[in-house]
Amino acid sequence: MNENSIQRKVMSVFFSQRKTKIIIERGGLNMANWFNNFLVKTVLLMPKIFVGLVAKKYVAGKSIDDAVSTVRELNNEGIAATIDLLGEDINDLSEAIPPLQMYLDLIEAIEKENIDSNVSLKLSQFGLGLDSNTTWRNFGKIISKIREKDNFIRIDMEDSSVTDIILDIFKLAKSLYPKVGIVLQAYLHRSMDDLKTLLPLGVNIRICKGIYKESPEIAYQDPQEIRKNFFNLVKFILDNNSYAAIATHDLYLTPIFTSGTMVIKKP
Repeated sequence: MNENSIQRKVMSVFFSQRKTKIIIERGGLNMANWFNNFLVKTVLLMPKIFVGLVAKKYVAGKSIDDAVSTVRELNNEGIAATIDLLGEDINDLSEAIPPLQMYLDLIEAIEKENIDSNVSLKLSQFGLGLDSNTTWRNFGKIISKIREKDNFIRIDMEDSSVTDIILDIFKLAKSLYPKVGIVLQAYLHRSMDDLKTLLPLGVNIRICKGIYKESPEIAYQDPQEIRKNFFNLVKFILDNNSYAAIATHDLYLTPIFTSGTMVIKKP
């Protein structure tokens, strides 16, 4: 296995001040798709205590202090982290102000508390889908802060309607600051072409499966096809001596990437 593959353990840590968003965002990473869809449709009707119990496995807490505490515990186990404030798809540009300030405070806290962590974010929290110029101004403030602290930031991928603009913003951000990463989704047919375009830029890329409902015209629907593309994307990154951030809970894929064999077999 290429030495660039897994240089250290990294865990994603999520925190949220809006618990009704938790399941929609992350709750179904290793659940069946039908159960995912059921949760997404019914979560707003659930009692908050039930949502909290389900989300506890995936979410560090409701505050920066909660996230810092969780990351410190992970650091003590030799695990680095990336912290993500849950949320997306705001309805008004004014709604971007709280998460923007939260990220600025979070980046400060990471340095102050001396924890081994970077940050990840969704651009739709900052106006994507409403106004691209405002999105860039908001994200630019975060880039300035992360550059001041010499830390790393990753832009999460969202649904296919905004893939192109996310990649455009990513390329612009990376031209201004090198420590910016991106995510590609293995279930999208286009991802290998995107990968071949991005790799020459010296990009840190996280590969995930993808959690948004997409049509068969643009996305693989069969789990084994998604796994195969996931494997091929990671292998292409490693074959080109680049860094692959592997994001999966799939018990079929994880032994492949940790065994050193990098051979995919029929299930």
